[in-house]
Amino acid sequence: MIKKLASLANLKVKKKEEEYFKKQFEETLKIVEKFDSLDTSGVDETYIVTGTKNVLREDKIDPLNMLTQDQALSGSKNTHNGYFVVDGVLNNDL
Repeated sequence: MIKKLASLANLKVKKKEEEYFKKQFEETLKIVEKFDSLDTSGVDETYIVTGTKNVLREDKIDPLNMLTQDQALSGSKNTHNGYFVVDGVLNNDL
């Protein structure tokens, strides 16, 4: 399992480290399993527990600071149908 997790995270793990991480991972799972025994039937679902509010400003379009599509693409080495063309960044070997 450690090899699979390391692969998914794109990490190289030495054979010597595998056993160390395996033990740590098993300990973490034991702690997380304790949550299964908690009665949460009276607890409302939530995704933010700190009361944090969005403090970012709303986007405002300033026509004086906008580029046309041709201007935006003018510095690009490669475009196609009005879009930037870039090298692929995803690896499908996994």
